[in-house]
Amino acid sequence: MEICDIINETEDGPKDAIKAVKKRLHGNRNFKEVMLGLTVLETCVKNCGHRFHILVANRDFIDGVLVKIISPKTNPPTIVQDKVLSLIQAWADAFRSSPDLTGVVHIYEELKRKGVEFPMAELDVLSPIHTPQRLGGVQNTREVDPAVPKYTPLPSPTQAPPLPRPPPSPHLLSAADPQPAGRGGHQPQP
Repeated sequence: MEICDIINETEDGPKDAIKAVKKRLHGNRNFKEVMLGLTVLETCVKNCGHRFHILVANRDFIDGVLVKIISPKTNPPTIVQDKVLSLIQAWADAFRSSPDLTGVVHIYEELKRKGVEFPMAELDVLSPIHTPQRLGGVQNTREVDPAVPKYTPLPSPTQAPPLPRPPPSPHLLSAADPQPAGRGGHQPQP
């Protein structure tokens, strides 16, 4: 997260970060390092601002760096291929409505037309790509009650909503319930 703060707070931060990521990923045959680089890149996209997004979402970066990682010539392991493809897919979806960030959308659509199969998106695992605005160097945050759900999932059309449970009957006690005092532990059956 400190990396993201530096990127956000310095004038050349986004440009320097992209340069460092390119250096780490481009032509690297150590796929553990590539995975770590992709994780840092993903974290930066999720936590850095629009200036960083412009550099990541452009065609030159996506095609020249990420797509090259998964080319048959480099023969990366499946985990690396899936990571790159899931990043491209997530960013294409997140940036689709931003006119200056559609380079990744075009690459995503080209790859799909070429028959590239993208991994199934696990929507419950993906973090949203949303960078909170900063005001005067201080994070603009609101107090959030953790007890209040952020969203209520809707039941699927094929799944009936759960029925409300009736309150337990005072006449039926389970074996785990304490026995009422003065009854000797024996309950008459209703």
